[in-house]
Amino acid sequence: MSSDNAQFGLGDTVWIAECGNQQVEKVCPVCFGTLRVTLRLGNGDELELPCDYCGMGYDGPQGHVLEYEWTEGARQATITRVRENHDTRGIERELYASSWEVTDRAFATEKEALAKSAELKAQNEERQRTCAEHIKKSVNKSFSWNAGYHIREAKRCRREAAQHDERAKLCKARAKAKGDADGSTSERQEGAEREGTGGRLD
Repeated sequence: MSSDNAQFGLGDTVWIAECGNQQVEKVCPVCFGTLRVTLRLGNGDELELPCDYCGMGYDGPQGHVLEYEWTEGARQATITRVRENHDTRGIERELYASSWEVTDRAFATEKEALAKSAELKAQNEERQRTCAEHIKKSVNKSFSWNAGYHIREAKRCRREAAQHDERAKLCKARAKAKGDADGSTSERQEGAEREGTGGRLD
């Protein structure tokens, strides 16, 4: 519904279509208050991850989110300023009630204003819904990326741990072999000394 603002002039009383919003707390639409989500991998395995959608920085998932609810209504106001712009397309009029521009929201009756208000509310709710769906898809992608990253890092750490275990075993084997070799050398030296002194060691 569009406003026929050509009928209004300075000092006229009109009905203004209003559409506001108020912040409300709602259950998280991703984790539904559980604080965690389950991600199913391509091989059928499942991973449990903290919910990023309702995460609040260092505080972590909250289980709820803050959203805006749109409200509708109509009020009477007086036109305090009329501005006209002339160009090749004709005359464009702008209406103001105090400091607020009400060009597209000024109507002769309350019924018309309320109908426009309901239309504005529906438009805003659709934009909000579309935005929320986009954010949810982005969050789902981040869950997948995070899961993939941690799985990859866990494999890398296990691989490195196995390499370090093998190196540790090799080091122990070399140390043992060196110890045995040192022990054999000492025994040969003692035997040689005994032969040089006729079997006597003072």
